[in-house]
Amino acid sequence: MTNELKHGSVGTELTQSEWEAIGAHVFNNQATGDILYASSATQLSRLAIGSTNNLLTISGGVPAWTATPSLTSVTGATITATALLASTFDMGTSGSPKSYAAGSPIVEVYATSSNATSTNAEPFYVKSVMTGAGGYGGRSRFHAYTNVALGSNFMGLKSQAEFGSAGSCAGLATALCAELNMPNTDITSKGGHYYALELEYVSGGSSLTTNGTGCQAGFIYMNQSGDDDGDLDDNGFLFKLDGLTADSGHLYDTDASSATGDATLKISIGGVTKYLLVADDAS
Repeated sequence: MTNELKHGSVGTELTQSEWEAIGAHVFNNQATGDILYASSATQLSRLAIGSTNNLLTISGGVPAWTATPSLTSVTGATITATALLASTFDMGTSGSPKSYAAGSPIVEVYATSSNATSTNAEPFYVKSVMTGAGGYGGRSRFHAYTNVALGSNFMGLKSQAEFGSAGSCAGLATALCAELNMPNTDITSKGGHYYALELEYVSGGSSLTTNGTGCQAGFIYMNQSGDDDGDLDDNGFLFKLDGLTADSGHLYDTDASSATGDATLKISIGGVTKYLLVADDAS
């Protein structure tokens, strides 16, 4: 039988040395790297060695090699992707993307933490170290694209922090944190501009109506919703700025007078167009 485990041929008589020899049992067509497995309840068989970087999986109830494994769930395990360091990890391609439906994400991670220390618990961590001087990038990228008319919302990235009825935070709670860590050295001679957050609106030449009706566009959209809309109205702030020293000529300049502004920035509040005054100087 092909690939079966069989006795090696010793002639008509079996000596003790032949009985104890490592070649007494061999596979049919045996080769280096082959694996022994039970192909049935009574038969031991040979699984030929797979190709480089193949993974062992189960197909039809028996072991089999695959170059394209399908991982559906991992419970209570830690996976270290050392074997993948020399290659990339792809799920679908631009020419053959992986299809998914609403409520059925391609990747799902459900985690829980009983952390009670001052160290942040982080279920997902990615660190990209740039080593090429003059290079670009280092970022993680989420790219959402459509070429059809969608429904009520479309976004490239959503960050959500949720509190249950007994949940709270003794310090600062935010749905999204953008943190820029600067070096403890003078970098002004190197040029560049450093901001903790970048908002970029790339115009495609489309026609927009921004007078409070029709199709609006802008850099920031803010909306209050929920069961108690009046709570933020009565007690909230548009934004909170800490860590600055109020003084003449500072970022927060308290020497400005109540003169009329020199320019305005157009905003929309409750669907009504308003204008923020902008002055040419702090006086």
